[in-house]
Amino acid sequence: MADLSACYERPFKVSGDGGFGGQPTPLLQAHSAGADDQVAWVRAAVDLELGSGQLCAYLTRIGLPELAARVGAGSWDATGCTIETLRTVHQHHFEAIPFENLDVLLLRNDVPAGVSPVSLNINDIFTKIIIRRRGGYCYETNKLLAAALRGLGFTVRVHQSRVRSRRPPDITPLQTHFVLTVKVAGGDRWHLADVGYDARAPRFPLPLVHDGVFKEAAATYKLTLAGAVWTVHREVEQGWAAQFDFDEERSVEMSDLLVNNLWVSTSVSSIFVHNALVSQPTARGRCTLLNNVLREVEGTLDCEQSRRVLATPAELQQALAASFGIHLTSREATRVFRSVCTPESA
Repeated sequence: MADLSACYERPFKVSGDGGFGGQPTPLLQAHSAGADDQVAWVRAAVDLELGSGQLCAYLTRIGLPELAARVGAGSWDATGCTIETLRTVHQHHFEAIPFENLDVLLLRNDVPAGVSPVSLNINDIFTKIIIRRRGGYCYETNKLLAAALRGLGFTVRVHQSRVRSRRPPDITPLQTHFVLTVKVAGGDRWHLADVGYDARAPRFPLPLVHDGVFKEAAATYKLTLAGAVWTVHREVEQGWAAQFDFDEERSVEMSDLLVNNLWVSTSVSSIFVHNALVSQPTARGRCTLLNNVLREVEGTLDCEQSRRVLATPAELQQALAASFGIHLTSREATRVFRSVCTPESA
């Protein structure tokens, strides 16, 4: 998951409460349904299958209509699962779908205690991101990417991950993130794929090579290996800063991530419960919203290009639409604004 606290002078809120409301969600319906329906929901929550029509819609949403047409026509097979295809799908997904946690703020009062407001049902994720053209955080966007890659024929593994950004090296954080490793057709090397860390993550999949350095337009990354644990570092002014790590030998099932998702979306210790976070890459950097502060930065040193404080719910609504393609209703924008903005910050 993202750690955006370094991007702003004003720190994250880590306590407090607010009224949210919203519409009933499939999670709430599943919670109140019978046992058989709950079992069916859990199965859907861990499912990584997209139907052919859903896969085509996903590829169209991320800007790959020609690949969607091949899948729809039945002319695609696993021999096309090359490193070039993986890089193309990863980049297009990363650039088209914003990182965001807004449903944590909008829906958390609509679900009972012990239930996450963020559904991991693949059909709910598809509806939210593809049909409604929203974004999501790692448990949503990386799951969608995993389902799409498997649908295309790639071999995909799921790994729990620890965010290391801005944490002392002697502190072991919780596994609140998850990443994918992917193998291409005919290949024997795994590649890291992660479109859910936020817009500071690598734009392209990274081959798992110890001390490998990978330069992109907006940043440079390095992978290091200690035992079975890979760490992703990002180049900063002071050198290399660890971003997150994962154990390559511990591949998990999606069911293992349900508790992690619950903690991230409901714990009072989670930054997502008390902050609005939205992030999307630009050509040479990223555009990021933290609560009511909208910023655009460029380059490895995160040189600030613009900063704007959003003073009203209407300004927040307009900024989400213009900068991230996220269209909230006036009521939704007001809920988000009131939940994260004190009078002093507005």
